[in-house]
Amino acid sequence: MTQQLPLLGSLAVEAVALNPQPYDKAPRRYPTLRELPESERPVHRMNFYGPAALSTTELLAILAGTPHQLQDAANLMAAFAGIEGVARANMPELLQQPGIGATTAARIKAAFELGRRLMVQPSPDRHQIRTPADAANLVMADMGLLEQEHLRTILLDTKNRVVDIPTIYVGSVNTTMIRVAEVFREAIRRNCPSLIVLHNHRAP
Repeated sequence: MTQQLPLLGSLAVEAVALNPQPYDKAPRRYPTLRELPESERPVHRMNFYGPAALSTTELLAILAGTPHQLQDAANLMAAFAGIEGVARANMPELLQQPGIGATTAARIKAAFELGRRLMVQPSPDRHQIRTPADAANLVMADMGLLEQEHLRTILLDTKNRVVDIPTIYVGSVNTTMIRVAEVFREAIRRNCPSLIVLHNHRAP
C-alpha cells in the first residue's frame, strides 16, 4: 500500500511584466571590451575562474558578444527588471533594445531554451514524488516561463513515480476553463492510481 499524496492544487508562478521601453538605459556605464584589461574580460574570467565566479551581467554579456557587451547586458537587465524578465522576453522585445541584433537575440533565446530543456529533461530513473515541493520543482523551470494559463497533471504509478505530465488545457493569458472530467481522463486511460494537478498563473 502506497501513501497517497495531497493534490497540489495550483502552482503559483509570479511573472515579471514585460513592457520594456525601446531604450531603458542602465544607470551605470560599463567599459567596452577594448577598455578592459584582458584579465577582466568576461570570456577570460569564465575560462580562468569558471562560470560560477561571474556575475549575471557578465554571463549575459558573453551571450551578447558585442564590443559593448557589458553595457548591452546591463541595459537588458534594466529593461526587463532582471534575468527572469530577460528569459521571458520574446524576440521582438529583445530586438527593441540597443545593441541587440537578430543573432544576439537568437543566442540569448537559445541559451535560455537549453537551460529549460535541461531542467525538464527526464532522468533515466523515474522521478518519485514524496512531497508537493517535489512536484513543483519538477515543473517550475518549464511552467514558470509560460505566457498563458496551463493546466497539467502529474500522473503517478503505485509507488508515486512519475508516469507522464500531460497538458490538459491551455487557456488565455489569465483564464483557464475546463470540465472536471477532462482532468481525470488521461489518468484513467493510463491506469494511474494517483495524480497531481498543476496550474500556473501570471501575476497581475
